[in-house]
Amino acid sequence: MSNLKSRLLYVDLLRGMAILLVVVGHFIQENSVQSASSPLFGWIYGFHMPLFMFISGYMAFKTTRVDNFTDFLSFLKNRSLGLLVPYFAWPLIVDNFFFTSHRKSDLLEVAVDLTHKWNHLWFLWYLFFLLLAYVAFYAISNLINKKRLLLMDIIVTSFIMAILAVIKFFRLPFPADIDSFLLYFIFFFTGIFISKYPLLSGLILNKFTFSLVLLIFFVFSGRYNYVDTSSMNKVIKMVVSMTAIASLYYLANTIVLHPYVEKYLRLWGRNSIVIYTTHFTMIKFLAGFTIMSNLFLLPMVLISLIGSIIIITACMAVLSLVELNPLLNLILYGHRDKKAKKA
Repeated sequence: MSNLKSRLLYVDLLRGMAILLVVVGHFIQENSVQSASSPLFGWIYGFHMPLFMFISGYMAFKTTRVDNFTDFLSFLKNRSLGLLVPYFAWPLIVDNFFFTSHRKSDLLEVAVDLTHKWNHLWFLWYLFFLLLAYVAFYAISNLINKKRLLLMDIIVTSFIMAILAVIKFFRLPFPADIDSFLLYFIFFFTGIFISKYPLLSGLILNKFTFSLVLLIFFVFSGRYNYVDTSSMNKVIKMVVSMTAIASLYYLANTIVLHPYVEKYLRLWGRNSIVIYTTHFTMIKFLAGFTIMSNLFLLPMVLISLIGSIIIITACMAVLSLVELNPLLNLILYGHRDKKAKKA
């Protein structure tokens, strides 16, 4: 096993935790009365997608180097295949032809809508453009910050954010909702900074820091309201997300799990994009299968966890079948010759 792989096992574990939380959240959404008022639903939705953005930024710095135009073309090709192809393929093919009673005949219209309207695979779309922002950051930082000074990188990041703020202020055309993009930009670049600077990652891995952020998380997580759009609630979400990210990053680096549990969390983590794209379809088969009352938290946790594990297992089974056909594997998951790695 390579040194890089051994160092990043904790990232697979963290991604496994994150995708499990995503599936649990959507399972609750489809199987509970007034899911938005569920404490468990609100708790998960307070940080699960910011956590994924953090991990994506963290891994972007570890794995993505664009030092010349050839590298950039290779980056565009790989990311387009890995993110944009599945983003368009599932709504255009799977959702439109196999799991709907209202098939849309104008596929071009559907494709155009996907470029500016929200859909359930939005994460892939946002991530593609966040990675482009990272490439810009990488190029500028390498040019003016050869000594790798934290302050200089903060200035570079602030410059990119200022450009996004101008787009928002003047309502210029942008391929995503600029408000939510700015929010996820913060979590994505937090991951980049934690990945790049050992001082910051060391601070998060400090036991005192962990205790403090965990306490703050529990204090504020109960105050977050999923349906509240006020500025104060957005601040609370930011606090909840950042403290959850720091806490889970610490746990992924230090926790000792049963080998069987750790094996599958890491497997799910390595295939998190596959599970993310597939589970929306799989979850339809269990939607409304068990209507849970928000009054009983413990049964909701157990039922949601069991249901989510079943869904994830089904997603992995679908992957095994799809991998038998290279073209299908490319279209649905953006995988080329190399198969998704298994435990």
